[in-house]
Amino acid sequence: MKIHHLLGSLFLLPTFLYAEVNQESTWKAHNQQVAEFPRGHADVLKWEQANPEKAPKMTGHAEMMKPTLPISRFPEAVDLAWNSHPDLKTSLSQLGELHRSLIQEGHFAQLPIAKISKIPEIAEVIEIAYHTRKQALTLTGQIQNAALQAHMLTASQAAAELSSRMAKVGNWSAYQDTSYQVALGADKQVHLSTQYEIKKSQMELLKQFKQWNVINQPALKLTVTLPALPSKTITHHIFHERLLEVSKQLPLSEQIQLTANAELIYDAYQTAYLLAQESQQQAKRQSFLYEETILRYNGMLMNTWDVLSASRTKFQSEIASNNALRDFWLADADLQLLMVGYIPSSLMTFSASGLDSSSSAGH
Repeated sequence: MKIHHLLGSLFLLPTFLYAEVNQESTWKAHNQQVAEFPRGHADVLKWEQANPEKAPKMTGHAEMMKPTLPISRFPEAVDLAWNSHPDLKTSLSQLGELHRSLIQEGHFAQLPIAKISKIPEIAEVIEIAYHTRKQALTLTGQIQNAALQAHMLTASQAAAELSSRMAKVGNWSAYQDTSYQVALGADKQVHLSTQYEIKKSQMELLKQFKQWNVINQPALKLTVTLPALPSKTITHHIFHERLLEVSKQLPLSEQIQLTANAELIYDAYQTAYLLAQESQQQAKRQSFLYEETILRYNGMLMNTWDVLSASRTKFQSEIASNNALRDFWLADADLQLLMVGYIPSSLMTFSASGLDSSSSAGH
């Protein structure tokens, strides 16, 4: 939805909300568009969520002919990565369907360690699955963030455009206007950065499939979403029991290294879980505040700026929640790897807000 259409809907707000604005000349042209969007007092952003832009994007002939590589489940990504290593065919067949499925799903801790340790090239099989799953999780989180950021950017664009017009007709100070332009600029930067990160992650995943340097490189199409947060985590007792079982299969030097990293990796896993839980609660609280703002807006107790601000804050909170959920699953992947005797090359890091969380996704 173009920004002038967004603004057209803003003029349908109750009269007390736009009485401050000089409508006589500057906005006459925009008022003519109001008839196209007969939404009464409905909030523009709420309407945008229910009616996303449907205009088709123009693409060149080469882009239209580009092959698509669809991935609808995370195990499919792991399977594609394995298939790009024909030398692992024997090892994969010896795993059996059940154990192969456990690795594809990221459930390494459920593997019988004594049995799988005897399978040739099992370390490479697990490593490929581990890296592919983490890269797919990272890309999925970025794609979900981009969708949320697009909504947030719409709110910022509407606020900045309305602010600019109010400043031009003398109903708004330059100081007030600049604060909205700053917010819009920040949201644009974040959105552009995420678009680049998506392309980068797509390339990393294509490398796992050995498809990044082929002549007719496919376009990845992920239709997966991040898994829901589990109802409970792996307990410290179960973790230590598994660690003792795994250690018995390792040389002494590797046992020492495994034990030295174990507690920190487990702590990262538990911290990521608690952060994800709290982030989800925060997102629910912000959603409640947004809905209450809409009710008060419709009851003429709040103005347009309150709605736009509440909408932007709600999407920020949802992005933070999405990042925290992604980080939990990345921490889970690290823990699962540890529980089959291998150590991640880097450890998780967390941001205070969750909006720009970094992790060990690129091991």
